[in-house]
Amino acid sequence: MNITKNLKISIIFMTSVLVSTVLCISLLYQLASHSSQTAIHTGMRHNMDTYLQAETSAVQDFVSSSEQALILFSKSPVVKEYLKDQNNKDLFQKAQSYTTEYYNHLENWEGLYIANWNSKVLTYNVPEVIGKVLREGDRLEELRNGMLNAKNGIYNLGIIVSPGTGKLCLSMYVPVFDTDGKTPIGYVGAGVFNDQLDTILKKNSISGLTKSQFYMINTETKINYINPDKKTLAKETTDPILLKQIELTKKQKKEGTFDYNDKIVIYKQMKNYPWSLILVNDKNEVLSSANATNKKLLFSCIVAEILICILCLLAVIITTKPLKKTATAIQKLGMLDLTPSKELQTYINGKSEVGILATEIDHMRNVFLDIINTLHSCSDAIHTSSESMTNHASELVDAVVTNASTTEQLAASMSTTTNVLTALNEKVKTIDQLISNVESVIEKGNSKSNELLDSAETIENKSQSSYKDSERNIELNRKQIEEAVNKLQELSQINTLVADILELSNQTNLLSLNASIEAARAGEAGRGFAVVASEIGNLANNSSTTAETIKNICLNASGNIKDVSNCFNQIVDYLESNVTPKFAEFSEIARGNNTMSVELQEIISNIKIIVDEFVDFVKMVTTQMSQIGEAATQNEEGIDIIVEQNNQTSLIAEHISTAIEQNNESAEQLRNIIEKFHY
Repeated sequence: MNITKNLKISIIFMTSVLVSTVLCISLLYQLASHSSQTAIHTGMRHNMDTYLQAETSAVQDFVSSSEQALILFSKSPVVKEYLKDQNNKDLFQKAQSYTTEYYNHLENWEGLYIANWNSKVLTYNVPEVIGKVLREGDRLEELRNGMLNAKNGIYNLGIIVSPGTGKLCLSMYVPVFDTDGKTPIGYVGAGVFNDQLDTILKKNSISGLTKSQFYMINTETKINYINPDKKTLAKETTDPILLKQIELTKKQKKEGTFDYNDKIVIYKQMKNYPWSLILVNDKNEVLSSANATNKKLLFSCIVAEILICILCLLAVIITTKPLKKTATAIQKLGMLDLTPSKELQTYINGKSEVGILATEIDHMRNVFLDIINTLHSCSDAIHTSSESMTNHASELVDAVVTNASTTEQLAASMSTTTNVLTALNEKVKTIDQLISNVESVIEKGNSKSNELLDSAETIENKSQSSYKDSERNIELNRKQIEEAVNKLQELSQINTLVADILELSNQTNLLSLNASIEAARAGEAGRGFAVVASEIGNLANNSSTTAETIKNICLNASGNIKDVSNCFNQIVDYLESNVTPKFAEFSEIARGNNTMSVELQEIISNIKIIVDEFVDFVKMVTTQMSQIGEAATQNEEGIDIIVEQNNQTSLIAEHISTAIEQNNESAEQLRNIIEKFHY
């Protein structure tokens, strides 16, 4: 503040504008530069990620298409037929021809063959290999387990170094099962050169990144599958960037980005395979376009700052020129010179800042003139009012003395009134306490009546429910008894069946007798037939005896059924004539008790309402008595205040006399101030 108080407004304004614009443009440049770098860097990383995703998809498509081709080869009926009959020469010729033709339609495949379950080659696209055993011992067992446990029906060993050619190739095996779908009888195998995958991946590119390098590596064996340096292919990598990526993969970071010195590395681990695709780019190349943009932005900011400073300088020169005239007019006011300023007449009533200042300065000059005139009038009025106040002060003292005596008499009367009100208030409180006790008793009665009403309602509801349940149960029992009797009466049908059995046994007995006669006529030849006829006769007699027994039992059962039916009818009649009416009478009594409980509750409720009204009335009287007592107390306090105020009024009258003398002195000082102004 001490530094700027002696500086001109134009200098302060120009300095402020220059500093603020430099700060703002610098901040804007930093934000824009950071945003552009972030956007470009993010865009490049997105392009790299998209490129890597495309490469990953290409690898997956390559592997999937290769697997499907081998699976399709294994599905041929020729393959299964030959594996089931490996000594059949005709089948061998068909299988070998099929293998060769299928292989010729494939591109960049190392080999295609059929082998038995012991890994002996049965057919191969290169006939010289036929008959060789490819695996034995633990390696054979490992291959078998891998094929049996393989998902999707194919065992993919991944990209390995081919034992035959020494080149990288995709090694795959598909087991072939017997017709039961469980017993393995052999397998088909194939290898696809990695060169085809390299060719597919080179078709993709990243725009704007010419120095990017693409790698593909096995994270378990560290073998290079794809590398810009062809000498490292099929060898264990020593590249620190690739080794760091392998470490990240072992930490379950399957995909991501990291910086290594001046390189930006983005990688992605393929699903189901220990293969990583890695893209490495130069940081300077990624940020080169951002740096060029920042240079253009910096140049634009410098030019904008220069233009702003030039425009601000012109604006300051034009706008501060009238301020000098305004400053001169303010200096005249400072010297108490109230004569009109000719220099400000041009700007008075203008809408600009200078016009507003000129108008306010002229208004201030006029205000000062009005103040001086007012001070003249005030000085004369003070002298006149001082004389009048002196006369009224003496009259005020006389009135205070009279008020003091009257107030003492009123205080004595108010004290007596307060004592009477206190006694009356105590009696009203006693009545209120008695009414409260009555109200408590009524509350208890009301509570008991509510309990009685609830109990009556419960009894009524239960009796009604029991009455209705008994009616339903009696009707239900009646129907069940009728159904049971009807079912028991169906036993009478047994008598009919027994009669049929007796008739049948008689006929059988006659048939047995006739058979015996015929057997006797036949002599020795009919002896066996006679034995059968005798047995049939015995069976007929037994059936007749059994039927008679069943008939007697049915007759007894029919009599018992009638007795049971009569007993059930007597029980139902008893329930309908005695039990049900008793339930109805009990329900009617319960309903009457409930009605009386309701009437009793209504009477108690009416009594409670009347008592509540009386309680409210007593409370209102108590409140009014308290208010009257408080008013009397306040009146006593008010009288004390009046006495105190009378004393203060006496003191005020003395102060007024002193103030009158001071006013006379102030009027004289105002005259001296007015004489200092020039107008």
